[in-house]
Amino acid sequence: MATSESLNQRPQNPLPNEVSKNKEDIQLIWLDGNMNDSHDYLLTQSVLIELNSAVQFYSHFDRCLDFIKSIKHEQIFLIVSGAFAQQILLQTHHYRPLVAIFIFCSNHQRYKPLMKEYNKIIGIFTKQHDLLESIKQKMNLVEKQTLTFSLFDQKQKSMKDLSQESASFLLHQMLIYVLKQMSQDQQSKQQMLDMCRDYYKNDKKELTKIEEFQKTYTRDKAIEWYTDECFLYKLLNKALRTEDIELLFNFRFFIIDLCSAIEQEHQLLKNKGTLTLYRGTQIPNEELEKIKENIGKTISTNGFLST
Repeated sequence: MATSESLNQRPQNPLPNEVSKNKEDIQLIWLDGNMNDSHDYLLTQSVLIELNSAVQFYSHFDRCLDFIKSIKHEQIFLIVSGAFAQQILLQTHHYRPLVAIFIFCSNHQRYKPLMKEYNKIIGIFTKQHDLLESIKQKMNLVEKQTLTFSLFDQKQKSMKDLSQESASFLLHQMLIYVLKQMSQDQQSKQQMLDMCRDYYKNDKKELTKIEEFQKTYTRDKAIEWYTDECFLYKLLNKALRTEDIELLFNFRFFIIDLCSAIEQEHQLLKNKGTLTLYRGTQIPNEELEKIKENIGKTISTNGFLST
């Protein structure tokens, strides 16, 4: 049997409390009862690790199901063999964190009817290349659409009148303000990069990017680095969305530069009249209803918007 230990330095089929913390917005999972040490399986596993450093490999159905149900804050991408497809779909398709399912099998026609029953199935794949390309495309789309809204009611004048939503809004704004006032030095930069290297220790592609950042980064390139959609984009977005104080503190070096760069761009553009920008994103119905119920109030996103 192929194990995660050879690739992830940890046992295969970890229980939920044994899994290292996922610092990205997407959790990739591969369930296949016939996982083995063949070249094709090991190659696919190594590529999946590059796509998502927290990827988990399972050959036991029940352990995989327990892990899926333990996930609350990430969006799940599930690769499943044809043999387990029907069973896992029946038990997890309704689960909100599960956003994309990829069936990887040798018989496309046999499982094709499932696509009519389950709309989270992205496709049925018989070739490794097609599977990986589809996962990459879907990951890029989901990462760009992941947003969390906060609302603030200006009519709530005192702290005792604040709703939970408004209190969360103010605390998040205060946290970012405090981070921006902190000292920015080589130690804070090194702390950030050490954390990133440790998290991506099995991902050669991201390690190369981290090394490039250390050697070439200058503060005037902050926006350029953020829009590169590499380790900075993935980890910082997750930290902002979940308001992870420890992770945000580790990113203070880059947050200071990015906020400063955005403020400078604002100064350059503010005298040019109204600037209309567009961004498309999918919003859950409950989020949309929340916006409708709070017309006239301040709305913010816990992150940076690319338009």
